[in-house]
Amino acid sequence: DIDYYAKALEGISGRILEAGVGTGRMLIPLIKKGFLVDGVDSSPDMLAQCRANLQAHQLEALLYEGDLRQLSLPEQYEAIIMPAGSLRLLAREGACEALLNFYQHLKPGGRLILDLDLPSSFQAGKVSSRRLRIDEDRSLLLTSTSDKMDWLAQTTSYINRYDLMDQGTILKTEIARVSLTWYGMAEFEQILSSMGYKDISYEMGYGRQIEDLVTFRAHRPA
Repeated sequence: DIDYYAKALEGISGRILEAGVGTGRMLIPLIKKGFLVDGVDSSPDMLAQCRANLQAHQLEALLYEGDLRQLSLPEQYEAIIMPAGSLRLLAREGACEALLNFYQHLKPGGRLILDLDLPSSFQAGKVSSRRLRIDEDRSLLLTSTSDKMDWLAQTTSYINRYDLMDQGTILKTEIARVSLTWYGMAEFEQILSSMGYKDISYEMGYGRQIEDLVTFRAHRPA
């Protein structure tokens, strides 16, 4: 997804905001490619790790701690990005508040690019895992068990286990139940349109026909 976002941001020379920046997995490669990227996240732990990762790469970026539902930053941006389906972590009302705040933080003509996950492959009881590298020695192992689908609320729930690893040794384990919100394509397009976004489009699976991922693009009118 890093190359996809880099291509989508071509031609932008001004500031970009990554919402839900996390540990800098997307931010750091984009900075290395020459983009000027700020980050915002509600988690102080994630931001602390992002700063450490920036320092390890001898890079700098403006990082803000804040709730996307109450976003108030001193900058306006040529683009705001939210990769990896992070918006689905917010309940529907909160997601709409965040999208409106994104609009207000875009410069006229600025673009919004964000991913949404679709529940097309959801199967209760399915277990998946992935390892997220933190630094040379440490990583986060995420093991996720699909719990249930609520068709009326348009949510899926998961039981996630997070293992902080250091060279194969588990340092810390946390278990949390996570509820994710999903949207229909026409529904999400209407949400963006109602807030004033224009030139709304979407593409499935980074152009590779991945069935459970869609990327929306929209602009604040110039």
